[in-house]
Amino acid sequence: MKIQQILAMYCRQSYFKNDKEHKIRIGTYAPSILVGSCVRSQYNFYKSLQGKKPEEIPDEVILKLAGGVVFHRILQEFKPDGKKRYWDSVEIPCEHSFEVSQGKKKEFILVRGRIDATKNGTIYEFKHTYRIPQKPKFQHLLQLHFYLGAMQKAQGVLGYIGYDEYGIVVKEFPVVFSTWHFEHILNRAETLHIFLQNSTPPRCTCRSQEHEMEV
Repeated sequence: MKIQQILAMYCRQSYFKNDKEHKIRIGTYAPSILVGSCVRSQYNFYKSLQGKKPEEIPDEVILKLAGGVVFHRILQEFKPDGKKRYWDSVEIPCEHSFEVSQGKKKEFILVRGRIDATKNGTIYEFKHTYRIPQKPKFQHLLQLHFYLGAMQKAQGVLGYIGYDEYGIVVKEFPVVFSTWHFEHILNRAETLHIFLQNSTPPRCTCRSQEHEMEV
């Protein structure tokens, strides 16, 4: 068995450990997918993987979804005194449902994710990246704001785990809840849902048009 297969197996067991009976389906959306800039890539993701269980999802997709699991584990198990874990809680399920209307038809959309960690009422979201940005990336702010809004919390921290010439670096960006960001990601969920329900693929907005031919 190749290392990539072993790592994908580990990520399946870790990332989906509470979702073994859950299939990817239209109507339930992950904030980590909704924050992508191209709606067509989101559309392709749900169209191609709907109804599949974690073990049926290709290794490369699993690694993309849960590639930061190893670094998250290191942070989540951190014990400064060697005895008590630093965090109040880790890997907290988080969801928010809301009603949408298409003509006379009304239905509920569910956005569901998992918070990395909490400490003293503050929500932490970690991102593993090669180079730490000078300021938080918009898509990462959206994801953190979903957790803040769904949990009705005011304070969050976006933590980047990256590298410099000396090794691993962690940089924290404090975030205060913004209603606009929270509503923006919910609007994205509604837009994607309408495209999926109508089986109408949106145009790929990437310069390369790389998602146009994907199913």
